[in-house]
Amino acid sequence: MVFCSESLYLRIKTFKKHIEMKKLLFLGFTVLAAMSANAQNLRQPIVRDQGIRAITPARAKSAKISRRAGTSELYNYVDAYTNSTSNQSKNTLFWIAPDSNACVVYPTGGKSNVNFHGLGGSFDPKDSTFIDAPNTLLTKFNPYHVDTIRFVKAYRRNVDQVDVNGSLVDVVDTLFVQYYDASGMNITAYNYQSDPLKKAYWYGVPKGSTFVPFKATNKSALKTDTILLTAADRDSFNITDQTYFPRVITLTPDFNSLSTNGTALTSNVVAYSINFKPMIPAQLNDTIMDWTNANFTKKTNGFGISLAYFDKIPHDNLNTPYRINNTFWTYSELLPGKVVSIWQGYVPTTIYPTGYMMNADIHITCDNLSTKELMNSNIGLAVYPNPSTSNNNATAVVNLKSASMVSAKVYDMNGRVVLATSAQTMNAGLNELPLATSNLSTGIYTVTIETAAGTKSSKFIVK
Repeated sequence: MVFCSESLYLRIKTFKKHIEMKKLLFLGFTVLAAMSANAQNLRQPIVRDQGIRAITPARAKSAKISRRAGTSELYNYVDAYTNSTSNQSKNTLFWIAPDSNACVVYPTGGKSNVNFHGLGGSFDPKDSTFIDAPNTLLTKFNPYHVDTIRFVKAYRRNVDQVDVNGSLVDVVDTLFVQYYDASGMNITAYNYQSDPLKKAYWYGVPKGSTFVPFKATNKSALKTDTILLTAADRDSFNITDQTYFPRVITLTPDFNSLSTNGTALTSNVVAYSINFKPMIPAQLNDTIMDWTNANFTKKTNGFGISLAYFDKIPHDNLNTPYRINNTFWTYSELLPGKVVSIWQGYVPTTIYPTGYMMNADIHITCDNLSTKELMNSNIGLAVYPNPSTSNNNATAVVNLKSASMVSAKVYDMNGRVVLATSAQTMNAGLNELPLATSNLSTGIYTVTIETAAGTKSSKFIVK
């Protein structure tokens, strides 16, 4: 299933022709929720492959996916942060492998073994950065459906066939993509000890205690997509010009977030992880890419992901539950199943000086209860879930510009009052007003609220 829209573009910028080495500067932090430790023993360099210039592939033209009524939108964090900061992102290529045997030789002649064994990203459609995109921001009442995830890959195909018992066999490598809702994630926060304000930096990563990259298994995942990579999937690399022509992978996760009536904001968060398993395991120092020599030896197949980063976006921009939008990865010291300090399985990139983002497009559909719709007047009103049922109470979500006494009446189609609530004080912002539907028969109803700023009505259905 392929989609595109006017706002759909996965930018791949001109990559620098030198290696930027950055230390993982853990400043020593205290983790909330009883996690207290520091991460000094993860001080290893992040090696970013910036020796190439990638050419953006042409986009297929097709209509947006729409599986149900309501909001149907495309989200891209890189686009959102570009709009909100007026800064252009830089792109870098991270190679992933099930071990640390494979290596990359850079244009400067330096060589480094691949030390990332899994990459992924978490997604939060409540992130206020999307206001500048502009996108529809969801409230905690919005369960949504993840229709499509689309990202840029780099598949370096060095070995097409291998001898098996005297016969040549086509090499088929495997890509595993796993999906998680909030039940399969650790969503928490930490703060740097050196920060005098002790701000909470939120992050979400898959639960990692059962993670085994070379088997691509994680029991906390909802489902796994297994993608077989053949010679037809190779990307074109030009060693002389230091360019490559990548392709885009489009996946259809087909699952819902956990958010339901009255649950925490973090229930909207979902995640996806990417792992690569070559058919022919790399021997120590087998080369995925040598940007100095087109005829390099000790070759092995490799898979990379294009990540984006902004030099001028500090961690202060990633510090609320509305912004659990980090990329995450598994570092070599955590393979397989090891614990380093508090980390196991996946490490959020928000703990590093530079925050990385998967340059991925995520298309979702959901019911019509969005922040944008609730905030288009002095009084916002919507009912969730809609339709409701007689055995599942509904909630009137009320958005106020200022605090007020609020009362509500529910009318049937004949204009009779079938439910009324006593006046109560509500604060500015989003408020919840329970509506008991247990005594309501099937039909269409109207709820009307009275506030100091006036009245507001909204229809809802009881099935």
